[in-house]
Amino acid sequence: MLKEVRRRLKERTEQNQTPSEIGELETEARRLRNEIDRLVQALASGTESPSIAKAIGEREQQLSEVKARLQVMKAAPSVLDLEVRRMEKEARSRLADLQELLGRNPTEARKALEALFSGPLRFRQVECDDGPRYEIEAAAIVGTMFTTDGVPNGI
Repeated sequence: MLKEVRRRLKERTEQNQTPSEIGELETEARRLRNEIDRLVQALASGTESPSIAKAIGEREQQLSEVKARLQVMKAAPSVLDLEVRRMEKEARSRLADLQELLGRNPTEARKALEALFSGPLRFRQVECDDGPRYEIEAAAIVGTMFTTDGVPNGI
């Protein structure tokens, strides 16, 4: 399931960040650097002008903004992938804990599962890149799962 999340995130990231958009920002950054260089050369040639200094400041601000956008666009996919991998690791750990817990007492585990689902579990084999997997479908009962008449353990 988390592989599907990762695939969808990657797809959305690619849709939102086309290579042409990154290329446009890189072109804009080069243009701003060239303008800053020309303005600095004009200032260094002895032309003392407050408007040149102001123009340099404006271009440097624009360049900083473009660089920040580029950095975010390039870093976002790897950050999302890292978070999805972290979530996947956590989910696998929790599933292993649940499997261990249910395996300790199968009779009670069966009763717990019957209380969680209103009908049978339906298994369907699906083909994935990693090989065959099973999709499990069931109707969960969550209406009264979290109600209490009192406060457990005085908490």
